[in-house]
Amino acid sequence: MKLKSSTSILLLLIFTILFVSCECVPDIVTPKVVEPTDFAKVMFINAIPDIDSVDICSVDKIISRNLLYDSTFVEYKKIASGLTSIRIQNFKDSAIHFNSMFELIKDAHYTFFAYGTKSRVNGLLINDSIENPVPTNAYVRFVHLSQDAPEVVFAFDSYQINQLVKYKSYTKFMPIPTGIFTLVINDYSNGSEITKVENYNFKPGKYYNLLLKGYYIQPNPRQLKCDIIEFTY
Repeated sequence: MKLKSSTSILLLLIFTILFVSCECVPDIVTPKVVEPTDFAKVMFINAIPDIDSVDICSVDKIISRNLLYDSTFVEYKKIASGLTSIRIQNFKDSAIHFNSMFELIKDAHYTFFAYGTKSRVNGLLINDSIENPVPTNAYVRFVHLSQDAPEVVFAFDSYQINQLVKYKSYTKFMPIPTGIFTLVINDYSNGSEITKVENYNFKPGKYYNLLLKGYYIQPNPRQLKCDIIEFTY
């Protein structure tokens, strides 16, 4: 009886100690991810002839994945407005080629061009706003991002646009009549043709980036060309 009583007392003592020493685990509160509510819209274009494909990132998110050099398909992506980072990295190995800060205005529309060479990538951010566009017109903007091409002027068939465009520069959007035209790009210094896009249909209510890219002098599979990139808001 004494042994049984002693065993009972010992077990009671153990349970008492365990109960006293037990601490309840507090409820774990998972922090909420605060999503931005104010955005700008940016479309991204890869104009780097030395890199087949890039990822475009903002802060810690990939905004545009596998952006191909040869693609003319574009769409606007939402990015939080205010001061934000834009990073260009190689799609194949995630090597970072460019990282910089840009100020984005709420509800504004932009085009971001990645350009340069693999060893020196740059970024060009352009506001896409047009005041009071006429819906029956097409609107074009020429962007020169071919590093070894000369200063150029351009024409639609025989209609010459007398505006000099040099490397890393661009024109404002300008209205043109709609219809089928041949876009001709000429060397400003001597008037010779350096490239052209034949019989392109410019549509009413559409906007166009006329993007000069690739190599003009330096031997490279990606030779000089002009991409016509159509978009709307």
